[in-house]
Amino acid sequence: MYMLVNYLRNLTRDEEGQAITEYALIIGLIVLVVIIAITALGGKINEIFKALVDQL
Repeated sequence: MYMLVNYLRNLTRDEEGQAITEYALIIGLIVLVVIIAITALGGKINEIFKALVDQL
């Protein structure tokens, strides 16, 4: 855990701010895609679980 905190501190002190911004944008895009996928597939997943419960 200490290594992770130390790594994050070093990232904030890094003078290459552009790279950090790019990583943040990529992570944000991935989160957005995951949220959209979960929202779109949420109904289907619910139907699958309902069918499994009904069969049990």
